[in-house]
Amino acid sequence: YFFLAGKIVDYRKKDPVKYASVSVLNKPIGTISNIDGNFLLKIHPDFIRDTIVISCMGYNQVYLPAWRILDEDLIVMNPMSIRLKEIKVIATTPEKLLNNIREKLPVNYSNETMLMTGFYRETIEQDDNYINVSEAVVEILKAPYTFETRADDIKIVKGRRSPDVKPFQWLNFKLQGGPFTITRLDVVKTLESFIDPEYQHLYTYQVSKTIMYNGNPVFVLEFKPTAANTEMSFMGEIYVHNESFAIVHINFRFSKTGLQNAESVMIKKKPKGVKAKLADTDYSANYRYYDGKWHLATLKAAVVFKVRSRSDKINSEYKSVSDLLITDIQNTTLKKFDRSESFTQRDIFVEMINDYDSYFWENYNIIKPDEDLQNAFKRRITK
Repeated sequence: YFFLAGKIVDYRKKDPVKYASVSVLNKPIGTISNIDGNFLLKIHPDFIRDTIVISCMGYNQVYLPAWRILDEDLIVMNPMSIRLKEIKVIATTPEKLLNNIREKLPVNYSNETMLMTGFYRETIEQDDNYINVSEAVVEILKAPYTFETRADDIKIVKGRRSPDVKPFQWLNFKLQGGPFTITRLDVVKTLESFIDPEYQHLYTYQVSKTIMYNGNPVFVLEFKPTAANTEMSFMGEIYVHNESFAIVHINFRFSKTGLQNAESVMIKKKPKGVKAKLADTDYSANYRYYDGKWHLATLKAAVVFKVRSRSDKINSEYKSVSDLLITDIQNTTLKKFDRSESFTQRDIFVEMINDYDSYFWENYNIIKPDEDLQNAFKRRITK
């Protein structure tokens, strides 16, 4: 395999461009840049003469021959200065936009089961210190989007975890569900409440602006709970392709009321006398166009908990970040993995994989570790 590596920076500020999509044009193969702007894309020699496309919200796309990136260590992206309020775009209302989104779901997203290869990473920090990093190559049987009640099936192909970079203090923090849970953030597939027509009356919507996304104009549909909505309290932004009405990107989080209601669901177990509070959430989903359909590309979940105990003098903050990157998509006749292979909502990811191995990934595409992660491992190794 050829290893294409580089750093993506902003033309004006020279700042790193994080979470930029780096993929082979017209093929379902890709990765993303990390928070330092660095990326690593591994491609088969058959694709070395293909075109690599680099995309990020708010920037003009960059097209480069794959062979050129072998020697290209710095890639510059130009910010997109055009705001489309000056361009004639068909006006729409939130209600009409939502109706179009739902009507076009069977057209925009796959009605067949797809076999996806993905890279999943789960990190846990306690008071800004990395406690654990776990990673795996996974396979996902992506259920048809027309069957919203049928969950995706996930299995671990191979995985690794770091030794504890810094031991937990006071409490051991574990996440349940891992790669199974993060697939539920595919809100187009699950038809989350802010898309579901049954719950539309519980939200207020506003088309705030129209921007360019990967060379196409998209509507930005903002939503937040009504005052009467005390249950499904999400807020965020949906990016909708202005011609196909496909959801191409979404950011959302719990509102203040939603955080309070979610605590009992998200905090499964805690020691007696310890108070645990869900302090913040940040979720995102991104979709990539391939072979006439929009397919899941990345998912991200960041959750912050605050833990206190006066008797034990504990006052600590835990932050978990989970990333799922889809690196390949294939047609398949499979409907389910063997039950013994499937990862379930009850499983704890970190307990199901092996110790860290720096030579582990071979030719699998991954999200390149950022500098903080690499330094954390180096500190551990030199101790």
